[in-house]
Order: sequence, then structure tokens, then C-alpha cells
Amino acid sequence: HMLGKYRGAAELCRKLNVELQNLKGSMRILCRVRPLRQQEDGSCVHLRGLGQLSVLDKGGSKEFHFDTTYGPKSTQEELFDDARALLQTVVDGYNVSVFAYGPTGSGKTYSITGGGGKHRGMVYRMLEDLFRTQKERAVLVSLQVKISMFEIYNEKIKDLLSGGVGEQEELRVSTDKHGSVHVEGLKEHAVESLQKGIGLLELGMSVRATGATNLNEHSSRSHLLVRLAVSGQDKRTGERTSGKMYLVDLAGSENVSLSGAEGKALKEAIGINRSLSALHDVMLSLSSKDHHIPYRNSLLTRVLSDSLGG
Repeated sequence: HMLGKYRGAAELCRKLNVELQNLKGSMRILCRVRPLRQQEDGSCVHLRGLGQLSVLDKGGSKEFHFDTTYGPKSTQEELFDDARALLQTVVDGYNVSVFAYGPTGSGKTYSITGGGGKHRGMVYRMLEDLFRTQKERAVLVSLQVKISMFEIYNEKIKDLLSGGVGEQEELRVSTDKHGSVHVEGLKEHAVESLQKGIGLLELGMSVRATGATNLNEHSSRSHLLVRLAVSGQDKRTGERTSGKMYLVDLAGSENVSLSGAEGKALKEAIGINRSLSALHDVMLSLSSKDHHIPYRNSLLTRVLSDSLGG
């Protein structure tokens, strides 16, 4: 009897979450303003509340509107609290993508992966919450978690968890008859515990290649993608669900004329901007509900095509 009540409450919770996500919209844009650095005199960004902010420019002030804005004193926990309901959506069998977008040095990597303790980023917090959910629902549903981690650099995919040494073969992307996207040869690691999951994330981070421009010595020249795949089976009905979440630390959207890049670095910056432009076009088409979505214009959008559409 108690189990029946619990099952009913869980089903109600699922329905309410679907309604909530529909109300919030399938696409949300949040803006996080990083704290000032020592060498910076003052901020040109002013938060107005209710998702509004203004930016001082040479010609005056420009107004921008977002779903939510976070000030320089916002914490990693605040950011995660607003995104955690997306995990429930994945557990319910939907696909979700979370991006950090902005120029080099704006705090993308801090928001997505972060540091230790209270500074840990979205990826680690989502993983923690996923295992908490797995434990809470163990009576009703068995949940399996798999992790993949790779980067896209110069329109090529590099598996960060392959365990290989030296040059790796280039991985290809294919789409099956159901519209699901597969990165052929990409290792998917079954994760039985939070500790193992954290270990894999740490391994991937250590393998990741980063480059340098004089804008930021640790400027990332590649898109980092962490994929959490969740499959579930209802213990009473046998019904199966499968969802996935991509957490993406995009390469820096550089103003090429300001970055000081030349030669190979300039070519990289142009390639990155082309890739980000393709993502912009896809987002625009999705928000306009266009019949044709230009997923094939970059490797990044091809990989994410079945997640961007939900």
C-alpha cells in the first residue's frame, strides 16, 4: 500500500516537472557576470533584475533580456539549483543540452567543471544529483548511468576517455533510422558509483588539450562535451526509458582582431567562430520552429542534433 502511494507521488512529480519545463520553455538563456579581475577598473555591466541587464558601450547603454541573470557574487550552487530540474527530465527519458558560451576568460569552464569543494561546477553537481536520484528511486526504478567525454577540435572528435596513447583515430558521426546520433567508436563507460564517475571526469580533464592566445594563457581552443546517458526500467511494469544530457564547455567566441592570434591560432579562431555560428543558426531555426534545421553545417551541431531537438 505504501509502495503504491510512493509510486503515485513519483508519477505526479514527473507530470508536474514536465508541465514546469513546458512553461519555462524548451530553450532558455541565462547570463552569468563574472567578478572583476584586479587589473580591471570597473564593470560596464549593470544588472536590472528580472533577467534584464545593461552594458555601457561607446555609444551609450545597451539593454539585454535573459530568462535569468546571475551577478558577480552568484555561487555555483545557485546556478545548479536553477538547472537541477533538467536532470529529472533526462531521467524521464528526454534529451537535454546545457551550454556555456562566451569569450575566453568569461568563466565558462568554471561554470561547467569548476574547481574543488564549493567551487565544483555543473558537471560534478549533476552527477551527484543523478546518484542521489538513483538511490531515492531504487524501490521503483533501476537506473543505469553511462559517461562519455570528448572534445571537438578543428572539426575532429577526440575521445578523452579512450585510454589510448598518442595519435587517435578520427571518430565519425552517424544517425540511425530512429534519428539517434552515434559517435562511432566513442567509449561509453558504465558508472556504478559517484566515485567512479568523478574519477572518469578527472581523467578526461587531465587528458584534455588546451592552447594559448595572449588573451588568456589557458584559452580553450576546443569544445568540451560531457555526456551523461541515463537508462531506466520500471520494476513493476518493465517499461524502459532512455535520456541523455550533454554538458558543453564551448570554445571561446573570440573577436579575432582583439585576440592577437595569428598563423595557426588565427586559423583555429576562425574555425571556432564558424562552428559557433552554425550552433547559432540551429538555435535560431529551432526557436522559429523552422521546417529545416541546419544541423549538418558543423560537427558540433551534428553530434548534438538529437539532443537540441529534445
